Amino acid sequence: MRGRMKLILIITICFYSTFSIAKGQWGRLKSIVDLERNSKRDKDYEIVSWYRPGKPMIIAVHGGNIESGSGELAEMVAGRDWSLYHFKGITAPDYDGEILQSGYMHLTSHKFSEPLALEMTKKAPVCLSLHGFPAKKHKVDFCVGGKNEKLRKEIVKELSKKFPRYKSCELCCPPYLGMHDENIVNRCKKFGVQIEMSPKVRRKIMFSSDYFSRDLGQTLRKVMYR
Repeated sequence: MRGRMKLILIITICFYSTFSIAKGQWGRLKSIVDLERNSKRDKDYEIVSWYRPGKPMIIAVHGGNIESGSGELAEMVAGRDWSLYHFKGITAPDYDGEILQSGYMHLTSHKFSEPLALEMTKKAPVCLSLHGFPAKKHKVDFCVGGKNEKLRKEIVKELSKKFPRYKSCELCCPPYLGMHDENIVNRCKKFGVQIEMSPKVRRKIMFSSDYFSRDLGQTLRKVMYR
């Protein structure tokens, strides 16, 4: 009886320890060195990129299973003729299907100093960085931030016009403002715009069979091209 109780206790401790680890991944990474030390390229993550001189750069530093839908849209907006940097998370032990996110490979944008990303942003005229956020607190679908004020306002205006069913706002979802000087999107010559998308939007991007993804991608390209 005592042995059985001991076994149950061990199983219980293991269960809660595993649960705690899985739920506690957000914020665990402090730098790109920390990320690379704890992860293996092509096993835990991969980088999809191409550079087009003088063209806008589309960024998804939380692609793949980190913030699902952001990388898919980034590749769509970039096409083959604009620059792309897509950090694609593969490993996701704490993936939350409700918000389509995992914190396991998440490194905050102002700490994202991966060498290739820095090299590309330094050359790019302007950047667009795509993200996902839970949206539970703010109740919006597109949170638009970043230090390029003119482009930021144009994107909010266009999203509100083209997608009235989805709420868009500018600098309205702290801490998702994209205003940090070291944020990867603000390292471009004319800074850039960061768009945080709700699970509803990202689910539509990933799973919808209609033309939502195409229309959203074309809308963003149109504004960026002006």
